[in-house]
Amino acid sequence: MRRKKRRAPRGWIKRGDRFYFNFTECGKRIRDVIRDANTPEEADTAVMKRRLAIREGRDGAPDKAMKLDEFLDTIFLPLSEMRNRTYYLETRFAELFRNCEYFKNKTVAEITPLLIEKFLQHRAKGITNRGRLRSAGSVNRELSALSSILGVAVKSGLIAENPCSKVKPLPYYGKERKPITSEQEELILSNLTGTFARLRPLVILGLYTGLRRGEMLKLRWSDVNFETRKIRVRAEVSKNKKEGYVNMNSIVVETLKPMCEGAPTNGLVFSGKGYAPTYVTHCFSELCDRLKLDGVELSDVTLHCLRHTFSTRLKDNNENPFVIRDMNRHSKISMTEIYTHSTSGEGQEAVQRLEKYAKWRTPDTNLSQNKGQSE
Repeated sequence: MRRKKRRAPRGWIKRGDRFYFNFTECGKRIRDVIRDANTPEEADTAVMKRRLAIREGRDGAPDKAMKLDEFLDTIFLPLSEMRNRTYYLETRFAELFRNCEYFKNKTVAEITPLLIEKFLQHRAKGITNRGRLRSAGSVNRELSALSSILGVAVKSGLIAENPCSKVKPLPYYGKERKPITSEQEELILSNLTGTFARLRPLVILGLYTGLRRGEMLKLRWSDVNFETRKIRVRAEVSKNKKEGYVNMNSIVVETLKPMCEGAPTNGLVFSGKGYAPTYVTHCFSELCDRLKLDGVELSDVTLHCLRHTFSTRLKDNNENPFVIRDMNRHSKISMTEIYTHSTSGEGQEAVQRLEKYAKWRTPDTNLSQNKGQSE
């Protein structure tokens, strides 16, 4: 016997993979996407709830006049805390936007591309805590954070489209993160005293294990095995969300062992006051701003440069590229190439080795040219 095709109940329609309300109740026409409905049964339930809400005088639709401040507190930040590993960054961006003169006391629907453009211009002319003009890269990160917030507002039905999609990021020509030299390393470590002393083990771990800042700050003593000389990077703290291991040399072991005495087994390696992620970054940058080596400022050195240094030194020791990739826990070797740099003397030596091909040059020519260069 041929089965009858199931007819969709009145009240919703399906387009592609999504279900939509399509009914009239109490003289009110409802056409809206049904969120969190993946099956016809779930769509039926959503229609019944929506009909009941209309009959009882409560539409059930989101308040489209919701203030940005209220939206951040009631919808965005609770979702971010539950799903996002960088919740502390989201809270900082939320404070920036809620106190900004361009968005303060505005509803989510009142945030227009023009307001966002004015906000970007204002931020691009601002001075940072380090006394410098704010970089275009920093402003673009703020734009990306605002876009994420308003993207949630779109999914919540507060606005039809994300106004950030109509705003172009500022042109940005970023500086290359360069590895530090042995002399710079010695200078930095010798100045990690006083209030900066707590950064010393972090700097050593960054240089000799290649761990990222977040991985170091979330490291627990249960992840450190001094017998096998390995550090476990848990999936929940790893950037690629995969568990991995890094090796320790004698320098790292000598640094961590004294800190381990009396510490709780499952406690954080870096715990207590002064180990907030942004504070650690700012402290290290503040130290490097003060330092000079042979007249050269180290203000461009950041905490993430230590990871570049780790990878570059492995390359200088002619380690297998695939070993370097695995030690950095990169999924592709193309990413490892970004972290490995040529050292300052290699380029000059490389072009000098090309001179062997110039058979037309005579010893007298070489001598005269070298004499002219010396003069």
